[in-house]
Amino acid sequence: RCATPAQSLRLPRQQQRLTACATRWLCNASVSYEVRPPTPTSDRECSSSLTTCHWPVEFEAAAVTPTSDRQCLRVAAECAFPQEIEHSAPTPTTDRVCANATQCTPELEY
Repeated sequence: RCATPAQSLRLPRQQQRLTACATRWLCNASVSYEVRPPTPTSDRECSSSLTTCHWPVEFEAAAVTPTSDRQCLRVAAECAFPQEIEHSAPTPTTDRVCANATQCTPELEY
C-alpha cells in the first residue's frame, strides 16, 4: 500500500512483500483532460489533445472540465428575415438566437 493517495502502485505486489510506489501524473488542463481515473495500481490517463472550435462556423457549447473535452456546435443559420430578427448575435461561446419579428401597423408604428 502506498503512503499517500497521490501515489499509485508502480509494480504489482509479489506475495505481499515488494511494493514500489510512484507519484500520480496530473493532466495539464490547458492541453488535456482526464480520460481514465487512477486506481490503486495504475495512474490516470490524460487525453493527447483538446478539441478546437472553429469560430465563426462553430462555437464552444461546453467548456473543458478536468474530466471532459470541450464540445463544439455549428452556429445557427442566419435568421429568416423578415419573419425573424436576430435577438442575440453568436459569440465564440454562444449561438445565434432568432426571435419572431413583430408586424407593425405602418400608420402608427415603425
